[in-house]
This record gives sequence, C-alpha cells and structure tokens, in this order.
Amino acid sequence: MTLLLLMASLMSSQSAPAAAGWPVPPAAFAARDKGEFGTAADLLKTELANCERAFPPKSVQCFELTLELAYMQAHTDRQRAVGTAERAISIARTNQGIAASRLADALVLLGDVADVYGDFSIRQYYYDQAWKLARPLMAERPGWAFIVATRLADMQRLRGRYEQEEGTLRAIIAQLEREPSGGADLGLALARLSSNQGYQGKWIAAADLAGRGVKLLEEFPPKDLTVRARARIAWAHALWTTGALGQTGAVLQDAIEDVKRLPDQMSVVMVVRDMASLFVMIKPSDAVEYAMKGIRIYEIKSWTIRRSG
Repeated sequence: MTLLLLMASLMSSQSAPAAAGWPVPPAAFAARDKGEFGTAADLLKTELANCERAFPPKSVQCFELTLELAYMQAHTDRQRAVGTAERAISIARTNQGIAASRLADALVLLGDVADVYGDFSIRQYYYDQAWKLARPLMAERPGWAFIVATRLADMQRLRGRYEQEEGTLRAIIAQLEREPSGGADLGLALARLSSNQGYQGKWIAAADLAGRGVKLLEEFPPKDLTVRARARIAWAHALWTTGALGQTGAVLQDAIEDVKRLPDQMSVVMVVRDMASLFVMIKPSDAVEYAMKGIRIYEIKSWTIRRSG
C-alpha cells in the first residue's frame, strides 16, 4: 500500500496544469517532500477552510486544495482521505473547468485509499472510471496513462479477471509502442502482460513477452530493480514451463545477480519468494536458501518497525 500512495503523490505533480484557484501553499509541498505528511495536511486544512469561507460550496477555486489534502491524508488517515477524495470528485464533476486528467487523479486516489472497505470490486470501480477518462489522453500523456492502467490491471488480476486485465494492458502497450521515450514503461507493461499470460496458461506467449520486457528493462533500468528481478524470474519460469531449459539457466543466473544487488528491504521479500517458488520446481535444494533469505529480511525489518513504533 505504501508504494501505491507514493505513486499517488507523484501523480499530483505529473498531471496537467492545475486549474486556476486558491493557491496550494508551497510549504505544504515542502513538508510532503520531507515526508512530513501530517504537517502538510494541517497547512492544507487551514488554506482549504479559508477557501471554503470565501467561495460557494463545491467551488472550482477549492478543488486543488481538496485533492492535495486527500493525497496527504492518504499517508496519515485513509478513512479521512476517502471522504476528502470524494469531495474532490464531487467538485470536479460539477465544474467543467477542471481537466479530465485531474478528475482521473482523484478517482485513482480514491481507489488507492478505498482499501479501508476491504472490497476489491469497489477499488476496481474507481480505477475503471479513471481509466475511461485517461484512455482518450494516452497519446498526449502516455506515462500518466500507464500509471492509471496498471492500477486497474492490478485490481482486475486480484479479482481473477485475467481477460479484462489483458485488454487493459494491451491497450496501454499499443500506445507505448508508438512512443519514442516509452522504453521503461513499455518494458514494465510487457512484463506484466507476460505474467498475465502465464496465469492464463499461455506460456509460449508469456516467454516471448517476458523476454521483450526484460530486454527493455536492461536498456532502460527502472529505479526499483526489484521490478527487473521479478521480470527475469517470470521469464525463467515461462521458459522452463515451455521446455526451453537451456535458456532458463542463463536467465535465472541474471535474476540471481539482480537479487544480489538488491538491498535487504521489505520489497525484496517478494522477489526472493518468487525465486524460492521457482527453485522448488527446478532445484529444490536452492529453494530453501532463498526462502530463508526472505524470512530473515522480513524478521529484521518487522523488528525494526516494531522498535521504531
């Protein structure tokens, strides 16, 4: 969930220029950038109260303040963030002066924090509404549309809607393939589609897509190398399943090298879990090594979190 919220915060700065309105205090962004989300939220609450006293209810003037407050609350109190995001959406839907992309941002944020309901279908509904707004803007803003598409694809997968997920991913891939600067996002999208094909038992297609995705991620390394490591593991799994045992070993070795370079953080637990799962089928003796590595990282980080709390 933390990664989703960090991405949501980034979306606020990647969106189209904000509509004219009550200015967001720079100090709020400064606090956000330092991770002081409670301070940022307090600053925004003060400004929003001033705006709401100065303008009629649901005024476009207060939209940006409302949405930015929801972003900050998402890190401190998701229940409050739900209500604030709903207010932002209500403002956007009653004012034509607000860009469709900003309404989409608000819907994505609401989908992110709606985990408080414990219902994937609710989250998928909000992401689906955002994707309907983002899809016509793909050519104009492909990177932003990719973020929206992957949010929806995540929920479709979690609900077992693999054919829907495939359609969402293929739509954004088709656009990214036309973009000269879409290499990293395209690599990630291809890797995700490869995983989707594996879930559907289409292993030959999965192997081809994973190979294409990994090559792009080698050319355009992602900031988070856990993504590339998991893509390599998925590729090795697909190759092994299709009987391409010679290639499997080489790809798996590259995945191991990626894993060695990763810091011992919680996100690595997922990578070593994937690695252990693959080794259960290929080389059971090594599965124990990677399973224990994941357990060790989890225990160390959990203890650190408990002590700091």
